[in-house]
Amino acid sequence: MSREKELTQEIKTLRHRLTQLTEASLRINESLDFDDVLQDVVDSARTLTESRYGAITVFREAGEEPDLIFSGLTREERHGLLNMQGGERFFRYLSGLKKPLRVSKIGSHFEALNMPEFLLPVTVNAVLVAPIRHQGVGVGTIYLSHGAGDRKFTPEDEETLVMFASQAAMVIANARRYRVERQARTYLRDADRHLAGGCRGFRREVG
Repeated sequence: MSREKELTQEIKTLRHRLTQLTEASLRINESLDFDDVLQDVVDSARTLTESRYGAITVFREAGEEPDLIFSGLTREERHGLLNMQGGERFFRYLSGLKKPLRVSKIGSHFEALNMPEFLLPVTVNAVLVAPIRHQGVGVGTIYLSHGAGDRKFTPEDEETLVMFASQAAMVIANARRYRVERQARTYLRDADRHLAGGCRGFRREVG
């Protein structure tokens, strides 16, 4: 293939990736419901990189367990991941990454770090992880993986996921703000209703 044809193919591939990225960004902006947004983000990340499995964790307040949403797994596989031995340490390590991680064999990666072997309920080989940061603050983490025998993640996959995670950070922050405001409105409405009921009872007693 000539250099001219190679450049043409590269431009065509880049345009396709940018189109997919734009469509994914629009899709995750369609809802403000927090859980729906998280599911849309991880589903879209899987589609962008043609991953077999996906997951996303989003941090909560200090001391609370993070939100954890899966994509591409059966109910039994999700249950197995949530209850696997050492699962908390597995996700704690990956969610603590400050930079993207792209490895072809996750087992060998953990072995090199002298970490214990994790008996995953699904066959996972190549892994791609990207932190989600909003205004310099960690919001959460996106995890993607291929099964045994599947293709490896490419530098282009990593670049695409990093760009998407940057866009997803703002959407997640907006959805979280909306959830907090909605909870506050519900609390104030219930408090007003309770106060009004108390006032009516007080008037009856006085009367």
